[in-house]
Amino acid sequence: MLEDLQLERDLTVAVERGEIVVYFQPQVDLASERVVAMEALARWKHPQRGIVGPDAFIPIAERNGVIHTLGEAVLQTACRYASSVASKFWPVEVAVNASADQLTTPWFFDRIHAHLAHCELEARYLTIEVTESQAIGNPEIARQLGVLREEGFGISIDDVWPESVSTDRVLALPATELKVDRSVLYRDDDDEGLRSLVALGRERGLRVVAEGVETRGQLARVKAAGCDRAQGYLFGRPGPSDDMDDLLASTGD
Repeated sequence: MLEDLQLERDLTVAVERGEIVVYFQPQVDLASERVVAMEALARWKHPQRGIVGPDAFIPIAERNGVIHTLGEAVLQTACRYASSVASKFWPVEVAVNASADQLTTPWFFDRIHAHLAHCELEARYLTIEVTESQAIGNPEIARQLGVLREEGFGISIDDVWPESVSTDRVLALPATELKVDRSVLYRDDDDEGLRSLVALGRERGLRVVAEGVETRGQLARVKAAGCDRAQGYLFGRPGPSDDMDDLLASTGD
């Protein structure tokens, strides 16, 4: 308990000290296996503990309100990186995770537009990613996501299970993309469910992304199921922007 309290105190100053860094993980188009997107992932370079993963500090940030300054720092870095990649390589989409608190705060949307304008980035190159439970549990969030989609932003629903997409609540969300929960790939008997998810997504014009692809065998499965994109260690672990630049340089035309 004392350790958790110290972590919470440390987090309140972590952003202003520059301890929150952004790693990126590539996402590939399955037809070409070309990198077409990156997911921005927050990491905390704690001065004593080293790299702290988001599972340890994001819940704290949501509880004490730091999520707003932390989230904007990630958003700003993601927009800058998307602009940089477009100038050095080719345009890629960048996905930023947003919490329920952010999505119900009006100025969050003002900051999205401000960062896009500053980086001269088109809305279609920024995807706002939310979990399925957040999106279906709050009508205001769904409304705000609908506004962003109308403006040309990508809207990604994360952690989707084949069982859940049969419900009208999920399929009616104003999304452009469904991300299949990584655990589905560890269920050897669930390829039929994955194919059904892809079919439902395509009926509604949604892209389907398979997460957690780590082996060539898993890659073959998600291709056979008809997924559009994939993300996972097979294509690259989350890393700093310099590592992503090296990856793009090595896979370019």
